[in-house]
Amino acid sequence: MSKSESTHRWRIARHPHAGSGVDAVVIIAAGTILLTRSALHLLGYPRVGSGPLHIAHLLWGGAALTVAALTALSVLGDRPRPITIVLAGIGLGLGLDEIGKFVTTTNDYFYKPAVAIMYVLLITVVAISRLVRDLVPRRPHEDLAAAAFIAADGVVRGLYGHRRAQALDYLARASAYEQRQVTEITALLDSCTERPPTRW
Repeated sequence: MSKSESTHRWRIARHPHAGSGVDAVVIIAAGTILLTRSALHLLGYPRVGSGPLHIAHLLWGGAALTVAALTALSVLGDRPRPITIVLAGIGLGLGLDEIGKFVTTTNDYFYKPAVAIMYVLLITVVAISRLVRDLVPRRPHEDLAAAAFIAADGVVRGLYGHRRAQALDYLARASAYEQRQVTEITALLDSCTERPPTRW
């Protein structure tokens, strides 16, 4: 295996909008925590279940995260992205809301430092996302991959004008390095039908 092949083997391509996606997940998670705590307080902390059973909302959070992961793994294209972001944010928020039960020996949901722990964890997620996005400049193969991803989505559903423009912008940045692939992806974009704009 040549050095070039070995380098390519370990390449990854970041999603061009990963930062905004992570930010949205964190915002939805924070909102979920606030809504959950407010609702539980107003309702007097009801118990879901009977007898020795209690269905903690952490389980609902795990279910939301599972659906988000399975959706992201099963559906090609950007169409499921809003769904996975919302479900991931809700799942993360419901999970973090019960963190007091997992850092205390008494399973104390009302553990006061829990709010600080949640805050630190969410800020850490955002900080790591920003570091990965801002400190490591985008490389030509990532721009190519992003354009190809948009083209693949366009093959299935057609392309909005702004999505086609995004893909062409990625290709323009990569054209000095990977001209053959740029030509091929441009041809694929040209073959995609135009989707009329919507209110969304």
